[in-house]
Amino acid sequence: MRKLTAIAPDILMIHTSVLSEPVGEFIRGILSEFPALRIMLFGNSMTDDFLFEAVGAGIHGYINERMNGEHLTRAIQTVERGEYWVERHIMARFFSAGSMNTSIETSIEDLVKRLSNREIQVLALIIQGLPTRNIADQLCLSHQGVKAHLTNLFRKFRVKNRAQLILSALDEVSPVGKFSVKVSDGLLDLQPMALEIQA
Repeated sequence: MRKLTAIAPDILMIHTSVLSEPVGEFIRGILSEFPALRIMLFGNSMTDDFLFEAVGAGIHGYINERMNGEHLTRAIQTVERGEYWVERHIMARFFSAGSMNTSIETSIEDLVKRLSNREIQVLALIIQGLPTRNIADQLCLSHQGVKAHLTNLFRKFRVKNRAQLILSALDEVSPVGKFSVKVSDGLLDLQPMALEIQA
């Protein structure tokens, strides 16, 4: 992690032989420290289940023995643009509701492991839109107690306010990497089109 902080790469390529188990937890651990980092895996004999778990955890692409040198160049260029380099049959698994739900549930389980019980309760109520006073009443905490848990949540998620906290939490559990950024960018990209329609 110290080396990554010093180098600050745009793309991190990891050989599958250095990944610890469980793979999803390992990748999410890196991305929780470096959310803007794009991760690619390379190696041989990566099963579809392994790749599905890795993509669900947030990698942007992979290179396996079925790909050639041209694929490598295109893969890096694609990931550099913030897009994904994933085979169609792996992405197809994400479109089935069961797989999507499993991926979200696994991500929520990983998130819960990083938080205390009170932090989980406070975060759940913040996502529901409750103000501090209502959270304090519902959890039988003082106003300052809620603020203390909020401060811990802000620190753990590396955010400065409730809106950022909610977006960060949802991004962590979304099967689509950086979901909130993609929605925001998509809205801005379509804004000129919307203005033309209104005119």
